[in-house]
Amino acid sequence: MSFRELTMIDVREVLRRWAAGQSARQMMRDGVVGRGAAARYIAAAVELGLRPGDELTEERVRAVAVQVQSRPPQMASAARVLLAQHRARIEGWLAVDPPLTLVRIQELLARDGVSVAYTTLRRYAEAEFGFGRPDRARR
Repeated sequence: MSFRELTMIDVREVLRRWAAGQSARQMMRDGVVGRGAAARYIAAAVELGLRPGDELTEERVRAVAVQVQSRPPQMASAARVLLAQHRARIEGWLAVDPPLTLVRIQELLARDGVSVAYTTLRRYAEAEFGFGRPDRARR
């Protein structure tokens, strides 16, 4: 099976079948979810203290889903942290009319010993200042 995030109904179904004594392999054969996904949800339920006879309340199902589906926040790269230190300067260069090109900003930063890839600078300018995004919807 390909990757898909399970809905609350799917998680409840996996837990219900687990409580009824069905294995992850049988859930896979029945087409509910893949064996690995079923195993992850079952392991999370056990880790949270659920037993096969427990009532499946909305809170318990949500806790299992959050445990499996949550991901730790990504840390900013070293280049991104470096650009954040020069945020005010970059913002000023983009605020003038007409704004400096990103290639020129990259050159100005390089003069001060800040070496970053163009794509990193472009993505930073897009995320932080909305640079390069159209002002209105286009067809």
